[in-house]
Amino acid sequence: MNEKRILYYDILNIAACIAVITLHHNGLVHTFSETQLWRECLLAEVCFFWAVPVFLMLSGATLMDYRKKYSTKTFFKKRLMRVGLPWLFWSIVLLLYKCIRGTYILEIGDWRAVLDAVINCKIEPIYWFFPVIIGIYMFMPILSFWADSKYKKILWYAISWSIIANGTMPILIDLFKLPYNTAFESPFSGYYVFVILGYLLSTTEIKKEVRKLIYCLGIACAVIRYVGIYYLSMRDGVKNTLLFDYGQFHSFFLAMAIFVFVKYVKWDHIINPKIQRGITRFAGCSLGIYLIHIPIMNLELKWFNVWEGDFAWRTVFVLVTYIICLAIVWGGKTIPGVRKLFP
Repeated sequence: MNEKRILYYDILNIAACIAVITLHHNGLVHTFSETQLWRECLLAEVCFFWAVPVFLMLSGATLMDYRKKYSTKTFFKKRLMRVGLPWLFWSIVLLLYKCIRGTYILEIGDWRAVLDAVINCKIEPIYWFFPVIIGIYMFMPILSFWADSKYKKILWYAISWSIIANGTMPILIDLFKLPYNTAFESPFSGYYVFVILGYLLSTTEIKKEVRKLIYCLGIACAVIRYVGIYYLSMRDGVKNTLLFDYGQFHSFFLAMAIFVFVKYVKWDHIINPKIQRGITRFAGCSLGIYLIHIPIMNLELKWFNVWEGDFAWRTVFVLVTYIICLAIVWGGKTIPGVRKLFP
């Protein structure tokens, strides 16, 4: 059972990594136009929006019960060093690179500006994920106390209210052009709901009928999001951002559908043990790939002389980017001292 769980965790990890790259290869969705290109980018945006939520769910699935494996001191040492050091290193590297090229301007000796650029992820916007995951790690000692079967009903209740109060009611209120009274909100933000949700889904046996319901809800939410964004954007003449938040109902149900589906595929019957070991090693490179894939994408655009709107860029080059980054991270992990910079 443990081997099966590890395998589907790794498959989800790799799938989420490729999904993130797919989203960024279809970044033109954020530049609205009444074109087929924008509609295709919107389709990719909707279909792969589960990427970051699934990463967070995997954190919950693998870490909420960390007390069974090691102490809190060891937990902090292992997790913060693995994430914090590479984030800071690559932020500084990219800052220096952009300053040298003249694409990022800093006054010499202005340490506050450097600190601001790193902490607030102004150098590379996709690094917003690292402060989020570090914040989750800092809260994990509290969450870990609930990693017990006797608290499952309470956790299901807590995340259900969060999805309703934080992820559904604000959208409905906004559609009526009314301000939302945030006093109704749950103290658990969307990010923490995903962490708890990952733990619950990974440790709960889900009946086939319930799984089918989850799949239907996931598909329905994807359709609602696509139609909603399309209609509202066409109406406004600009990209409408109402349904672009990870903490909204559509994001939860789509991510749940992906997580549950992958969990219940009989991977051991499909993939032989040798390939399984390779999958595990690939999964260990995902965070490093996340760190470097944007600079690699920028270089690819120049090397291959392609445009962001090209169909090949938005499809085939997703795998090209993944493979190049995988090779770099894999190689970096073999070099003593350097491997710490590729989590």
